[in-house]
Amino acid sequence: METPRTIVTLLGSSVEDRHLECVRDVLSCFGLRTERTFALSGRLPAGAERPESSPTARGGCRALEIVASGPFSDIGALRAAVRAALDGAGVDSAVQRDDGWRRRRRLLCLDMDSTLIDSEVIDELARAAGAEREVAAITDAAMRGEIEFRGALRARLARIAGLPVAALEEIAGGLALAPGAGRLLAALDRHGYRIAVVSGGFAWFARRIAVRFGLRIDRVHAHELVVRDGRLTGEIAGDVIDGAAKAAYVRRIAAREGMVREQIVAAGDGANDVEMLRAAGLGVAFRPRPVLRARADHVLENFGLDGILYLLGMNDRDID
Repeated sequence: METPRTIVTLLGSSVEDRHLECVRDVLSCFGLRTERTFALSGRLPAGAERPESSPTARGGCRALEIVASGPFSDIGALRAAVRAALDGAGVDSAVQRDDGWRRRRRLLCLDMDSTLIDSEVIDELARAAGAEREVAAITDAAMRGEIEFRGALRARLARIAGLPVAALEEIAGGLALAPGAGRLLAALDRHGYRIAVVSGGFAWFARRIAVRFGLRIDRVHAHELVVRDGRLTGEIAGDVIDGAAKAAYVRRIAAREGMVREQIVAAGDGANDVEMLRAAGLGVAFRPRPVLRARADHVLENFGLDGILYLLGMNDRDID
């Protein structure tokens, strides 16, 4: 019987020897033996190897993969222990079983606001409508899980009623992608992934973002704003897309594409992304609110969204 293997990925602006040693100590405490360590991006720390397809770059290693062997039962406890050992070090970690699925994933489902893009569109709409503080307070409470998402959305929409469509064009022109988002989508496009935006935000902006930045997005599942006489009515067409609806849509996409759960990657930042991340084989909380951080298996806080590529086992040559 083959010995089970575990993959630990470390990501940061500089992953150093001390970070590597901390993780090796944790693995040892769990009865796991470090077999090898690879640099996926950048210069190698002491004791790390460079695979043939991984380039060397100036500066510190930014992405590192540790392969450990040995049986253990509680991967959640191992993830928590590795994360605790690196607390405050500016390095993200991900612990995955080496079950063969990492390089067989085929679908990426992304939240939009504060995940694909570096802002909350509803807050930008509120700023244009002169209701910035009020709407921001509702947004923050909803993302922390303090207010039910459906009620929070309708309360915020009511405060932007009457905003002219011309203001939407101006807002769309000022939106920026989150760090690493363009690189992530470009690489997954080249590797044949299907890409979907699954958001409690607004489809109008998702479509504009795709055109403006030249992103290939296969599906958009988000709210459609209702416009009458050139102005927002403060309503949406169709049902509210909350956390349960996002997760259900992800499962429907996978079924239509003939994929199983393990082939899905999902990323988001807020409370309404918890269920979507659980519906995926690889769920990643990106710069998350505390309620999601506490419940997510994988968290990216010190790296861009392209850190997902290294969690899939890619190195810089695979990516760029």
